[in-house]
Amino acid sequence: MYAKFRELQTGLALFDFMPLKNIMSCNILINGYLQIGELDGARQVFDEMTDRNIATWNAMLAGFIQFEYNEERLRLFREMREWEFMPDEYALGSVLRGCAGLRALFAGRQVHGNLIKCGFEVNLVVGSSLAHMYMKCGGLEEGEKVIKSMPIRNVVAWNTLIAGKAQKGCPENVLVQYNMMKLSDFRPDKITFVSVISSCSDLATLRQGSVKAFSECEEPDTVLWSSMIAAYGFHGQGEEAIKLFEKMEQEELEPNDVTFLSLLYAGSHCGLKEKGLKIFDLML
Repeated sequence: MYAKFRELQTGLALFDFMPLKNIMSCNILINGYLQIGELDGARQVFDEMTDRNIATWNAMLAGFIQFEYNEERLRLFREMREWEFMPDEYALGSVLRGCAGLRALFAGRQVHGNLIKCGFEVNLVVGSSLAHMYMKCGGLEEGEKVIKSMPIRNVVAWNTLIAGKAQKGCPENVLVQYNMMKLSDFRPDKITFVSVISSCSDLATLRQGSVKAFSECEEPDTVLWSSMIAAYGFHGQGEEAIKLFEKMEQEELEPNDVTFLSLLYAGSHCGLKEKGLKIFDLML
């Protein structure tokens, strides 16, 4: 209770008086330290534990995620395997995100081998994390192979596949996968729309894909608005880009630096010098 209310010092005082400290009490203390951002304290409790369970390892993996310590996350996973603990879907997903953050393809392939041995090759969460790792590390074909082998897909899996097609510079395939996603009764989210809008390569694709995708998004955020403005500018439709920016302001959305840069690009490349200067004044 004290850990949940972030009164860790009181919790520590009670912990010190406990005649018998079990795994559960130590795990609670680890999570308490992590809630207040003290990774060193959590690690000290972890190192002093003589017995651990899967929740202990997952708590420390969560701490390394919180502080984006990807190398430490991989080392902890190796230590976990040395202690002969069987990782669950959370641990595998965590270490795969660490591999993705480090662009560590070789390590990711080793984890892939581990998850097959553990029977997680058809797990939806693990499969999506595995595909994401391959995509981030440049193994686009391997990532696509993982997703296509999944018996079922979720929105994360579809987004990973669409993002991979976008990285390859294949906007037509992006739109095909986008349409297949909708036909499969999955609802695209903001991440889907950003990939679709950003991948358009010619004017026809822009009209067929980006505008339709943007209009289908119920609550577009600043990232989506900026992507759409950039798409108009890239394809020489400066007037449309400016109109969209004005509509964005009417929607009372706060433009960011990317929005202004996209708009300036659209104005400068479409002969809209005066409007571009007015935009620059808005930035100041």
